Amino acid sequence: MLSAIELSDWFGGEAKRVYCLFTESEQEEENRKLIEWVHRHGGQVTARELQKNLSRYGTSALANEVLEELVKTGHGRWQPVPSGPKGGQPTRVFLIADINDTDRTS
Repeated sequence: MLSAIELSDWFGGEAKRVYCLFTESEQEEENRKLIEWVHRHGGQVTARELQKNLSRYGTSALANEVLEELVKTGHGRWQPVPSGPKGGQPTRVFLIADINDTDRTS
């Protein structure tokens, strides 16, 4: 009986998830696909990596803008990355928000 309840709860959650896909805006769909891509690539990405791997984000400014929007909507956060031992420019990496992150707003 408990297994049946767990299974029906799972199906209920999946039904909600699928119905949300039907009602999402183009921007929400683009954000969701980007989040899924970042998740498949280890859960973190720099703007440069995004620019190199997804041609639709072909400029540094656009890649930064898109990732900044994900930060503003609570889907991730920036983590600074200091220069390495040989020097170089410090940068930052976008990390997907964990459901346990306290700074998630949505």
